Amino acid sequence: MRLHDEIHPDQLTHQLYAMGKKAEAGFKIMAARYLAGDVAGAAAACFHGWGYPLNSLAATNVRDPLAGGDGYRCIDCGSVLDRDPFITRTVRVLLPCQQRPHASHLPPEA
Repeated sequence: MRLHDEIHPDQLTHQLYAMGKKAEAGFKIMAARYLAGDVAGAAAACFHGWGYPLNSLAATNVRDPLAGGDGYRCIDCGSVLDRDPFITRTVRVLLPCQQRPHASHLPPEA
């Protein structure tokens, strides 16, 4: 069965909204910890919503210093992860906040 056959649209909307609010809260905590110098705490708070493989054209195109290596780069916090955060929600941080978090998660003055 398809997802929309099993969940009422209003319920799905509510679930997606709640997930978005949880991710937003995590990004705020991540930014505060990063700016305070706690990169491990920042990586732990990040939702890791999206990333790219380090052995991909994406990594080469953005001149990732680890391009060609193993793992995935979280584009939210800059950490190196053990697997694709879009495919699974259970990722392990290998290198926390190795790159500066995405500007959309940091205050304008940072």
